[in-house]
Amino acid sequence: MTAGDHLVLEQFVDEAARNIIRKLVDPWLYMEDQGVRVKRIDGSEIAYSGIKFEGSPREVFWSSDFINPYLRAMVDDFISRASKTARQEGRDVGIVLHDVGGMLTSGVRRVLERMADIDQRLRGKGFPQSVQPRSIEQLLLGFNGYIAARIKVEHGAELMHARTIMIQASAKASSLVDTYSTWLMAGLAAFVAVLISNQEKVAKLVTPEMLTSSLVILFIVVAIGIVQKAVAVMVAASAAGENVGRDVAERGEAVAGFSIVIREILAGTLPPIRWFMRRRLLRVLRGDIAADGKSTYQFAQAQTVLAIVQMLLVAFLIGKLAWGSWLLQAPKPASAEAAPSKGGTQSSEMKSATSATTKAQVPAVETSRVQPK
Repeated sequence: MTAGDHLVLEQFVDEAARNIIRKLVDPWLYMEDQGVRVKRIDGSEIAYSGIKFEGSPREVFWSSDFINPYLRAMVDDFISRASKTARQEGRDVGIVLHDVGGMLTSGVRRVLERMADIDQRLRGKGFPQSVQPRSIEQLLLGFNGYIAARIKVEHGAELMHARTIMIQASAKASSLVDTYSTWLMAGLAAFVAVLISNQEKVAKLVTPEMLTSSLVILFIVVAIGIVQKAVAVMVAASAAGENVGRDVAERGEAVAGFSIVIREILAGTLPPIRWFMRRRLLRVLRGDIAADGKSTYQFAQAQTVLAIVQMLLVAFLIGKLAWGSWLLQAPKPASAEAAPSKGGTQSSEMKSATSATTKAQVPAVETSRVQPK
């Protein structure tokens, strides 16, 4: 949608908001003097005259069945027209509805701010600054959620396409990753089994400590592989369910009681998994059509991360074994072997000299003791 289209559409939204203010909100300013007479969206009349703006009149002014239906109708009308026009002109529905949503948020805020201003004036009795204005943030937050949900409904077809793409891509990638992880575990297990069954032959290359490390890493890799396999099963189940649902839709079998389908699915799910499945399916019921697609996509990514961790552990083990074997087979330096023998020769010579000196001194001492006086 071009900048000119945006400008025209924004003018229409502003005019609709001003129309609601002029016909439904501003008349309350004259309630105490001239009375007020407005209609709800269902045609029922609201009329007050000669009373103050407190109690029942103020509750009706802020009630959810007075102004809220008009604002929701404005939101529905503009989103429906913008979506239809965008599709007819071949424009990106997501971008168009995003822009329209921002315009509608501004229009709703303008109406609610005007209501808060009138509420403050009537309660202040000519001195509006003497009373605190009513907060509209919660109301605005609720309307923002309504606008977002309404936009999701409008581009439901695009969300379904995104859901299908994510689930099918996840299923394909998950199958490849699962196969790789399985072969990686099998290869590592066979490698460790060969080392253990030939300990005597590889004793010069692999120490007992290195064999222990191999078993520990094998255990970790297998544990990660089990988790990876469980994730792969969940991704495959999601893809199978998506295929069945697509076949049902292609046959033209409309499913109006979707809540019944979800209830039965949860009833057949084991308790540990039921909690997670309930969260995913409830998001779908609330309007997030692509919720299960996004969850499946995230599972496939987590599965890939687990396989990468397995690969890194195997690479670490191979590197550790290669480094340890190299250290065992590396020749020792000649200087390191000669140094101890030279030192030993010098030490023996010193011991011999000390022993001879001691033997020469002992007889002299004994002779001196036995000489006559």
